[in-house]
Order: sequence, then C-alpha cells, then structure tokens
Amino acid sequence: MFERPLAIAAVAAIGLQSFEKPQHIALPLAISLLTLFNYWFTVNRLQSAARIVAYINLVLEPAAKLPWVGWETSLRCYRQWLRFRTKRQARDYVDANLELTAAPDALMYYPPVYYFHAALMSLAGALAAAQLIEATTIWAVMFSIATAVLCVWSVQYFVQWRPDRLRTAIERNRVIWQAVLSEHVGDAGKATTNASVDSICGNSD
Repeated sequence: MFERPLAIAAVAAIGLQSFEKPQHIALPLAISLLTLFNYWFTVNRLQSAARIVAYINLVLEPAAKLPWVGWETSLRCYRQWLRFRTKRQARDYVDANLELTAAPDALMYYPPVYYFHAALMSLAGALAAAQLIEATTIWAVMFSIATAVLCVWSVQYFVQWRPDRLRTAIERNRVIWQAVLSEHVGDAGKATTNASVDSICGNSD
C-alpha cells in the first residue's frame, strides 16, 4: 500500500530531472493518472476488506446469530440490496443505523496514504500549471489542460473517501450486511438447496 505511491513519487523525481527535454510534457499527466488509479485501487481494496471483516463479524464468529448460507450467495444478496436502492437511500439508511462509537482505529495508516496521494496530485497540478504558462506547442497545452481537468475531477473522489469516512467502512458494511441477511435471508437462510437461492435473495426474475 505504501510501495506503489512511493514508486510513483520516484517516477516523478526521475521525470523532473528531464523537465527541460521534449518528453517532459507528458510528465504531469502521467503522474496524475498513475496517482488517481492507484488511489482508486487502494480504496477499492480497503472497501473489500471492510466488507469481508463485517461479514465475518456477523456470520462466522462464535457469537454471531445470523445464518450462514455461503459467501457467494450472501455477496449476491448484498449486490441486489444495493441495486434496488438509490445511493441516497442506501446512504441514508446506513447513516441512520451507524454506530460511530464502534468504529475502529484500524485504518490509522490510511491518512498518510491519503495525504501522500493528495500531495502527488497537487504536484501534478502544479507542474501542469507551470507547463501551461510556458507552453510553446499545442501538445504541451493539451497535456496540461488534461492534467488540470483530471486534478479537478479527483477532488470529488478525495472528498468522498476522506479518512474520517473510510474509518467507518467496517461499521457501514456491518449495517448493510445486517439489513441484507435479515431481510433477504432470515429463516430462509437455513435452506440448503440450490433452488432456494433466488428466494433467499428475494429474486423473482
């Protein structure tokens, strides 16, 4: 998780040494693309881990009271629960049932990763601005504008997955799993035949 942003920073440092060469016009865009992709990948992995941890807590631990019907079947129900609700409906439901006092500090390593990515995007934006001011070719202008657009667009993503929100990822997924397994599984979760899978997930297709 730390190695990839460090590798991007190393690429940026090497690229800065050739900033006077023709190929430097692609450097800001390359930094911004690599940074944004890696940040998306990091958030995706953390979200997946939070979903798994919440499921284990509710289903597989000794004190868990929710029935076990298999990971893939449960995950299918999870996707369907989200599919039949708008983002706003899902968010409002989770916010209303979220136990903030139970949110763990296990993601204390995330803020440094978050700010490191934000710093790399800021560097790309600064390089693009400097390049645009001194641009002598249409390609330099196009690469600089593309980088600026990407940096502006990334702000929304950084705001959405700020550290204080991702810290509650496990608890947020726990709320969703609780709703999914209670609503779609319930007593039907004890069924073991493949024919019961659609009824478990509430699918009438």
